[in-house]
Amino acid sequence: RKGMPVAKAVAVGRTGDGKSALCNRIARCLGCGAPSFLESADPTSFTVQPVAQTVAGVKIIDTPGLLDTGGVSQDEANIQKIVETVRQEGFVNALLLVVNEECPRFDDGMQNAVKLVVDSFGENSVHRLGIVFTKASGKRSQEQAKRRAQEIGGLIEDRLGYAMPGLPCWQVDCHPEELAALGVTSEVIAARHAATESALHDMINWVRSNSRFDTSAAKAAEYEQQRAVREALLAAQEAQREAERQRRAALEAQATSELESRIRDWQMLKSRFDQLSLRVQT
Repeated sequence: RKGMPVAKAVAVGRTGDGKSALCNRIARCLGCGAPSFLESADPTSFTVQPVAQTVAGVKIIDTPGLLDTGGVSQDEANIQKIVETVRQEGFVNALLLVVNEECPRFDDGMQNAVKLVVDSFGENSVHRLGIVFTKASGKRSQEQAKRRAQEIGGLIEDRLGYAMPGLPCWQVDCHPEELAALGVTSEVIAARHAATESALHDMINWVRSNSRFDTSAAKAAEYEQQRAVREALLAAQEAQREAERQRRAALEAQATSELESRIRDWQMLKSRFDQLSLRVQT
């Protein structure tokens, strides 16, 4: 695909939901024999810095996990890293929201984390958002996945406060071979491989078909609660500074008034002295 413009896809999602495994699988689907993304089953984020690899005209960008065990401060630090990387890229064609299909709830934490991402890249970024259900073992149908994507879109819409487009979704199982340990037959495993390949090809075509979304002005956002606390602290500090300014102004006014009063007293005394001096001379 020499000469073709590069399409860029950024994978974001909860720590442990399989972003790196997805990026590796996309790279292999595109023909790469040695993907660059390190995987881990550890619940702590294994990807501490964004990692990118370009294969067949598609640049895949893996990112540190959201809802990290390090807490809100670690999340915001990770968002800063993601935003800085994507800002340097200049544009993206897709934001791939990675969701573990086995996870029963798209909870408040994930809703806040997605809002953080969208706030960082701007409202129009929702038009480049797609959902990838990872660890899809075949228990849920495509129709169930589409309904789940609609539900997630509704939750994100409520959290953002403005209309969301319909979110495309794909189901992938990055390591169906692991099902063999559970006694799953080779035929079923092969079918899961084939289903995943088909979903990935469809997703890659979607990424390539998207127009570029400018990210050169992206700015890291922060959690609403954190922002409220920070703004309240700044307001309290400003109120304290204003109270100190008023106290100093009052003290200065009092000192000026006392000085002026003493000057008047001195002038009165001097006037009396001058009058007495005239009387003595006459």
